[in-house]
Amino acid sequence: MPHNRFYVESSFEGRCQLSKEESRHLKVMRAQVGDTLELVNGRGEKAEARLLNLSGEFEILDVQKEVPQKPLILCQALVRPSKLDLIVEKGTELGMSELWLYPAQNSEKKEISDHQIKRLHHLSVAALKQCGRLTLPKILMKPPLLKWSELPHPAYFGDLEGEGLSKEQEGYLFFVGPESGFTADEKTHLKALGSQGLKLNNLTLRTETAAIVGLALLSYHAFVNQS
Repeated sequence: MPHNRFYVESSFEGRCQLSKEESRHLKVMRAQVGDTLELVNGRGEKAEARLLNLSGEFEILDVQKEVPQKPLILCQALVRPSKLDLIVEKGTELGMSELWLYPAQNSEKKEISDHQIKRLHHLSVAALKQCGRLTLPKILMKPPLLKWSELPHPAYFGDLEGEGLSKEQEGYLFFVGPESGFTADEKTHLKALGSQGLKLNNLTLRTETAAIVGLALLSYHAFVNQS
């Protein structure tokens, strides 16, 4: 993680203050009053700022804004916490704009606590600081899949019988099931919503692997392969 990059939750206007957690990081890195450091706020902005005191107060010197990217939404069934941690970390690095969590029919857990959501947020912040992106993914809880009635963007789900991506879109959703996979009813409903099967590999992938591979493929299709 870059030693001179810190996260704040406010907009960059005049002065800003680090959280207690980020202030501890500041002291660990032995920053000195007067140092010019980099701040990110997860809102698509990066600031060059001067440290005013070791409690984490900064004076904003210059602000740069990130060019908005196409929506890249991962619709992930609730899975075990260790798998979800990995998905959030790697999803942030791969440009995931939002993470929609939902209880699938085969999910072992049907809900997630506020404490777990907070933990995922911290993991996403750490990944954001590491990879250099400026927009923090939103993490939202959604209802069971069979209650969904429409989708805001073209959607895909991992399917060994699926095909490749058809064409570049203005945004993407990618659905991933739980450890035991989608049920037949869920697959039928996804197709009824207009979601297409997407073949990621010749083999059956674990849920966390499918999420990472799917995001990597869609990220390349949306942001890299623009020609």
